[in-house]
Amino acid sequence: MIPRSVRNFNPGNINSGEPWQGLQPRDRMNPDQRTETRFAVFSSPEWGFGALITLLRNYKRLYSLNTVAQIIARWAPPNENDTVAYKAAVARECGVTPDQVVDANDRSFMFHLAKAITRHETGLWEPWWHDSDLNKGLDLAGY
Repeated sequence: MIPRSVRNFNPGNINSGEPWQGLQPRDRMNPDQRTETRFAVFSSPEWGFGALITLLRNYKRLYSLNTVAQIIARWAPPNENDTVAYKAAVARECGVTPDQVVDANDRSFMFHLAKAITRHETGLWEPWWHDSDLNKGLDLAGY
């Protein structure tokens, strides 16, 4: 079974509603994508990664969130997630503590942050996702 995030080329499971670049037009969606009611459907993985990274960078710019704990608390609220475990897993994968200040302008850190969130949302990185698509997403997000 293909995970929802993979089916939608939406590695972070971003909710639908915003006019993200790279959204898949409804008439070009496959039948499984057309059933989606909650999450955005992108035309390719790099567009999904670009939106994920842009959203994460906006957390710093708009809300002054500068730790993994703060970022994940907003990304994955406790009413829907085990946010404590999510924060710990992402911080561990990024090589920081949950409350350590991080640099959202650092491409390498954002690569690891997006990859950790994707792994948590999808359950696995391989075989679904590729570093090259994440790097293209970073490029699309202006890194």
